[in-house]
Amino acid sequence: MRSSLQALLACAALVVFPTLRAQGATAPDPVAFDHLLQQLNDGTIVPGSDAAVKRTLAKLHSLLPPHDAARERSYGYMYCFLAFQSDASGGVAYAKRGVEMARQAGDLKAESNFQMCLGNYLIQTSGDREALPSFDAAVRTARRLGDTHLIADALTWRGTELSLLGDQAKAMIDLLDAQTDYEKIANAAAPARANLVNIASLYRRMGDYDDAADYLRQALAAIGGAREKRQLLAIDMEQGFLASERGEPGAAVEPLQRALDLAREIGPPQNVGAALLAQAENSNQLGQYDTALQELAEASRIFQSVSDHSNTDMLALQSAEAHAGLGQHSLAAQEFQAAASALSSSGNLRYLAELYAARSKNEEALGQTQAALDDLKRMIATNKKLEQKTKAQVTTLMRYRFDSARRDLENRRLADEKELQSQKLASLESVRKWQWLAILLSVVLMLGVAWLAYRQLLKSRHLHRLSLIDALTGISNRRDIDHVLETATARASQSHEELTVVILDIDHFKHVNDAYGHQVGDQVLRETARLCQDSMREHDRFGRFGGEEFLVVLPETDLEHGLMVAERLRAKVAATVFAVGDAQIRITVSFGVASLRANESTPSTLVMRADRALFRAKQTGRNRVESA
Repeated sequence: MRSSLQALLACAALVVFPTLRAQGATAPDPVAFDHLLQQLNDGTIVPGSDAAVKRTLAKLHSLLPPHDAARERSYGYMYCFLAFQSDASGGVAYAKRGVEMARQAGDLKAESNFQMCLGNYLIQTSGDREALPSFDAAVRTARRLGDTHLIADALTWRGTELSLLGDQAKAMIDLLDAQTDYEKIANAAAPARANLVNIASLYRRMGDYDDAADYLRQALAAIGGAREKRQLLAIDMEQGFLASERGEPGAAVEPLQRALDLAREIGPPQNVGAALLAQAENSNQLGQYDTALQELAEASRIFQSVSDHSNTDMLALQSAEAHAGLGQHSLAAQEFQAAASALSSSGNLRYLAELYAARSKNEEALGQTQAALDDLKRMIATNKKLEQKTKAQVTTLMRYRFDSARRDLENRRLADEKELQSQKLASLESVRKWQWLAILLSVVLMLGVAWLAYRQLLKSRHLHRLSLIDALTGISNRRDIDHVLETATARASQSHEELTVVILDIDHFKHVNDAYGHQVGDQVLRETARLCQDSMREHDRFGRFGGEEFLVVLPETDLEHGLMVAERLRAKVAATVFAVGDAQIRITVSFGVASLRANESTPSTLVMRADRALFRAKQTGRNRVESA
C-alpha cells in the first residue's frame, strides 16, 4: 500500500494537471528527475505563469520512478513551493502534512524544505511573526543534515523575514552567511544573485542608501546578458523603494512601472499586487491620490483572490493617506484606525511612525487638536524605540564585523545620541507652546547627528580599505598580501592542505622606464596587474610585492597546478600588446613557483624558495616559469 504522502502527491498531480499527465509520454528516469529537480532548486529554471508551473510539475512527476519514496518527498516539497501560489491556505495545509511525513521518514532535506514552504505561505495567511518559527526550524533541520546549499537557502528565508520584522542585525548575519555559502557552491549563481537584492533591501531598511544602491548594482551586473525576469523584477522593485525612501518619488516611477509590467508578464498574482501597492505608496508621495486609490483597489482585489493577507496593514495605511490627501478626512480616520490595529499586531515600528505622523495631520484637519498632539507624541516615542532598536542592531553588526576600536566608537556615538535625545525630550516638555517647532528641530538634529556619525564610520572603513590597496595598481599591497600569505600558510599547515605561491617579475622593466618614461612604466604596471588579476580564480589572491614584482597565493593548489597557473599568466602577458599613448609595448614576465612543504609552518622559507626559482628563470633567459 502506498503511504499517505505518496497518495497525496499522486492525487495532487492528477487533480492539478490531468491532461498534461495523460499526454506526457516521458518514461520514469531517476537521473533526469534529479537533474530537473536540481535546476529548480538552483533557480536555473523558474516557471513563471500558472501554465508553466503545471507543465514543469507534470514533467517532473512523469520522470519520478515508481515506489521511490525519497524522490516522491522531493517532488512533494517542490510541488509545495510551486502549486499553491494562488491558494496560500491550501499551501499551509499541504506543507504541514509534508513536514510531518518527512519527519516520520527521517528525511531531513525534505523536512527543511517543507518547513521553508510552510513559512512562505504562513506569511500570506497569518503574518510575518507567525512564519518566523518555521524558518527557524528549517535552519535547524538543514544544519543537522549539514547540506551547505540547504543551509544557505534556509538562512536566506529567515534573514529576509527577520529584516521585514525589523531585526536587521540578525538578518544581516543570516544573509551574509548565506552569501558566503552560496559563493562556495557550484551552480548556486542564481540564489547568490537573488540574495544580493535581499542584502540591498536590508541596507535600505537601515537607512544605508549608498550600500543598498551598491548591492543593487552588483545584482544587476551579476545578471549580465541573461535576462532573468524574476531577478529584474526584484531589482526594479528595490530601486523604486530606494528612490522613494530617499525622497525622490519622481525617480521611483520608472523602475516601479517596469516591475509592474514584469509582474504582469511572469506572475504570480502576489507579485502584481505587491508592485501595485508599491506604486500606490509612491503615488501618495507624489500627491497623486486618485491614482493611488485606483492602484490600491486593484492590489486589494488581487490579494483577496489568492487569500494573501500579508499586506492588509499597508493597504489600509496607504488608502488612509490617499483619502486624507483628497480631503476625505472622516473616511481617512476610519482607515487609519484599521491600519493602526493591523500594524500594532505586526510590530513594524517604521510603518507605525509613518501612521502616527500621517494620522496626526488628518486629526489636525478635523480639528482634533489633542488627538493630533497625542499622535505626535506616539510618533516621537515610536521613533525613539526605532532608534534604540537600530542602535542595538548596529552594535551587534559591529561586534560581528569590526574590531574593538570601532565598537568603542559606536558605543560613544550611541551614548552621545542617547543624551542628546534626553535633552530634546526634556526641552519638549518644558517649552510646550513651541512644541511643533521643537519636534521638527529635534528630528532634524537627530538625523544630522546620525548622518555625521555614519559618515565618520564610512570614512574609517574607507581608510581601512585604502591601507590594504596598492595606490598605483589598485590590487593588494605588500602589507595585505603578506597577511594573506601568513594566514594561508597557517591554515594549510594546520589542516595539511596544499598551498602554492608564485612570484612574478616583469623582464627588463627598467628599459621600459628609460625608453618611454615613468608615466608609461606606471601604466604598464597597472595594465599588467589588471591582466593578471582578471585571470585569477575566485579564491586566489594577487598582490604587489614591490616595484615590478608581484605575488600570487594559491590555496588548496599543488605545485603542478601552480605551474599551470603561472604558465597561463606568462603566455597571456607575452601575447598582449600594451597600447600606452602612441606606444605599442610588449613585455614578458618571469615566474618562480614553490609549494608548501610538510615541515614548513611559516611563509618566509616558502617565499625564499619561490624567489630562488624566479632568479633561475631570470638567469636562464627570462619569460620562463621555474619551480623550486
